[in-house]
Amino acid sequence: MGWRCLFYQHRIYHSSNRGGIMRSVRWNVSSIHYFSIDGRERHISLDLNSVNIITGASGTGKSAIIKTVDYCLGSSECDLPDHVVQHASAVGVKWAKDGQQIFVARLLPPPGKTTSPRMFLEIGGNIDVPQDYRAFRGPTSLTTAKETMKGLFGIGDARQQTESPDVMGDRIGIRQFTPYIFLSKGVIDSETVLLHGLDDKEKADDIVGSIPYFLMAVDERSIDIERKVRGLKKAIEIEADKWEKASGVHNESRAKALSLISEAAEVGILPSQGIIDDDIKIHDILREITRWTPADDMDQYGTELDRLYREKDAVLQDITDIRQKIRQASETHDVAHRFQGSTDRQLDRVSVIESLHLNGNLDTCPVCNSPTPETKEEIRRIKGSLSRLRAEKNAVQKSLPQLEGYVKKLKIRLSDKTSNLKIIDEQIKAAFEQSEAVEKTKSVHDQALRVSGRVSYYMEVEYTEPTHNFFKLEDLKRKLESLLENYDPESKEIAIRYAEGEISRYATEILSILPAVAPCAGAEIRFNARKPDLTIVEKESRRPIRFKSIGSDQNYLAIHIALLFGMQRFFAKSGSPVPGVIFIDQISRPYFPQEIDRDEVEIIEEDEDTQAMKQHFDFLFNEVLEQYGMQAVILEHAYFGKDKRYREATKERWTRKSGDRLIPVDWPPARP
Repeated sequence: MGWRCLFYQHRIYHSSNRGGIMRSVRWNVSSIHYFSIDGRERHISLDLNSVNIITGASGTGKSAIIKTVDYCLGSSECDLPDHVVQHASAVGVKWAKDGQQIFVARLLPPPGKTTSPRMFLEIGGNIDVPQDYRAFRGPTSLTTAKETMKGLFGIGDARQQTESPDVMGDRIGIRQFTPYIFLSKGVIDSETVLLHGLDDKEKADDIVGSIPYFLMAVDERSIDIERKVRGLKKAIEIEADKWEKASGVHNESRAKALSLISEAAEVGILPSQGIIDDDIKIHDILREITRWTPADDMDQYGTELDRLYREKDAVLQDITDIRQKIRQASETHDVAHRFQGSTDRQLDRVSVIESLHLNGNLDTCPVCNSPTPETKEEIRRIKGSLSRLRAEKNAVQKSLPQLEGYVKKLKIRLSDKTSNLKIIDEQIKAAFEQSEAVEKTKSVHDQALRVSGRVSYYMEVEYTEPTHNFFKLEDLKRKLESLLENYDPESKEIAIRYAEGEISRYATEILSILPAVAPCAGAEIRFNARKPDLTIVEKESRRPIRFKSIGSDQNYLAIHIALLFGMQRFFAKSGSPVPGVIFIDQISRPYFPQEIDRDEVEIIEEDEDTQAMKQHFDFLFNEVLEQYGMQAVILEHAYFGKDKRYREATKERWTRKSGDRLIPVDWPPARP
């Protein structure tokens, strides 16, 4: 964006009258249209680059004009008075600028709805508006109509600025310039609402977010760059924090690495390294330590001891196994011996059966020869037991000598293994007693192995490298530097301060020629675009007074007119896409009592209040004349019949006597 916003060039405007058509270098409203259900059309023609006045009694529809223009600018809801909605089917507005025209129309909501998305948009050099709304050309949707008009009015594809770089603001469009073209009845003498729409929280956020764009402090490119700059700064802050934490961990790890390298030098794994500052070199040295192996003589010495220890372990295991077998065989021998004794005792008890000679007749008693058939089975079982006992005795008698021989052999093997163990112990002892140097070498060897093992564990588990985060941080910084080469972050603030200063100067100049009372008489206006807000600085005391504390409806009327026309001066000077028109709803509001049913007031004899009103109208006529491309549309109760300029500027008079009104009384209902 550079510094272009700081040095605006005054544009020199030239009027032309080609074919009787007045042209304007800024967008003005050429006409406002209303359409009945039965094919009739009612329109209000307005002069470009001029003051246009519509006077009339209360309830004749004057306040609907601002709402009609707002509705055709794509408002989300239809706020038109019920009488208009009930008797009109559609409304339209024709805009004109330098021979180009835009006619935009919108259907009024159907019953039960608050809005209608159906719009019509026609662009041309001399548009002929049809009398019947059913003949509208260029049907389109609400969204498309707003986007198309946005481009026609000169608003680029810019987004509102947000506090978060991660959040994309809404696109700036025609809805955001309405605060600068409407002085509605809720604003014109308000002590709380500075601009139209700021009393609506949803609208206010969009208005505030788009102010820098309409003040030409930013453009589409600078908004996008600023969003990227803020995003990169946030990313750099996050990455720098990660880098700082990672660096702390790495420094601890680096200190441990240097300590391990020093230990490795002490045990002879590598020579002393001195001071090492290079992380890559530290890494290479640590890897070298993990690949260290002992000398050949130490390998031979260690191999012999390992062999003797393995041989000793094998002999000890054999001794343990032999002793286990001896114990098991002895236990088996004891069990067999005890079983043999038990068998002998049982044989002695049942041997009496043999003495009875029962091999023959088992049906008579062997003592008295009496018949005893019941003892036959018992005697048979006793004889069977006797046979089994003899067989078991024979088996035990055969196994006992075998067990005794087996135990004897095991004891001989045990004696041999014990002798071998003594020999191996002597060999191990001899190996250790060969020399003190060997023992010392073994100690150093063990220490070196421990250091090498610790380094290996460190490299696998604890070692950290900060290079990834560092490179990412440097890359983000390079991207930020690249963006800042063509963008000055302070230029936006400088441009906003410049715009605030210019608008404040214009508004102060305008206030000085408008009727006002203390503390505004001769006061200085200071506009703050960031909130937005306004304070005045009292003339004598130089005391700042907040907007809400100024007091007097007359003062608030003067301040609102001074501010809005001051902003329009700046818009014209800077080439802002804000249209060059202001709709004003009743300058006479602070001067006449606001009765519900009041006819047009024709000013015949002037008093203090009417003279004050006259000052406002004098300013409007002079301002519009001097600022070519500017248009004012004033909705009024008052009518200055003696003022030629006022008479010629009056486009409509809707008095009680004439019966004229915005919507003719004979229009049929458009809604069932």
